[in-house]
Amino acid sequence: MLRKGHAAGHATVVRLIENAEMVAATETVVRRMGLSGLCGFDFMLEANTGNAYLIEVNPRATQVGHLALGEGRDLPAALYGAVTGQAIRVAPASPANRTIRTFSARMGKRSAE
Repeated sequence: MLRKGHAAGHATVVRLIENAEMVAATETVVRRMGLSGLCGFDFMLEANTGNAYLIEVNPRATQVGHLALGEGRDLPAALYGAVTGQAIRVAPASPANRTIRTFSARMGKRSAE
């Protein structure tokens, strides 16, 4: 997370990162709890060590869940494939620069940067 709407608010600008510790934790939770469907895992990274801490699991699609983020990371395509039985077509990753600005829930306006 690069920015928030306010001190205790949701992220308004995020950067996609690769983190093996977060992937392993997510896979473990999904497997042990038998999760299926759309859910979102939120982590915080400790500034000094880079250690990842799972802070919550949301039982729904989250802010960037609609974006095609590359092969194996396209939730809408995976859902469509599961429902229709059709092969998943790989879409180009979007956004290319890996920084995403979200919209504020307030009045549908973009958050301030």
